Amino acid sequence: MKKKLGGILLVAANLWLGYKFLKEGLEKFEDLEHLAGRSSPFIDFYLAMGETNYMLTLIGLVEIAGAILVLTQVYRLLGSIILLPVALNVSLAHIFLIQSPKGISYTSIWLTIILLNLVLERRRLVPIFKRGRLY
Repeated sequence: MKKKLGGILLVAANLWLGYKFLKEGLEKFEDLEHLAGRSSPFIDFYLAMGETNYMLTLIGLVEIAGAILVLTQVYRLLGSIILLPVALNVSLAHIFLIQSPKGISYTSIWLTIILLNLVLERRRLVPIFKRGRLY
């Protein structure tokens, strides 16, 4: 019973994670005019990424791809590997640029789910890191 409940909670957590990253990824394709005139270290950083004309698009595509993989549940390990650096970057932005306790706790939940996926699927990761397998 406990194992079944844990599996259901894991699926629910991954569905929530996939939904959130899909939503965040799609937001990267919106216009940035609503941020004009506002000033904070994070908004300045976000607008600078928008000025490159490719960075937000690239991040959005990575978030969408990772979210879709996590939502499939079959490829959630690959999706978690893809989303880990993105979630870590967002968490660090909340810690150092925004300094919002709500944002820090919110992104910590993302990281916890991603790390949980990696820990639960660690047996599938072992062959990647064995000596001689990377080259």
